[in-house]
Amino acid sequence: MQVIEEMRKRDFLRIDEENYLKQSKDFIERQSNAKVIIFGESADYDPANKRKFAFPLRPAIYME
Repeated sequence: MQVIEEMRKRDFLRIDEENYLKQSKDFIERQSNAKVIIFGESADYDPANKRKFAFPLRPAIYME
């Protein structure tokens, strides 16, 4: 958590994580041999309440 706070203080390159994951979706599906659905941070769907564990550069991942 301290690293994240330090990153916020400095002028780091900003990454649109949601867009990056959506562009990587096909690759992730091929590598995991599973269907992948990417939800943004504002999505209502969060059945396992994983959203609270997500941090910048550490997305919440839920698998059914």
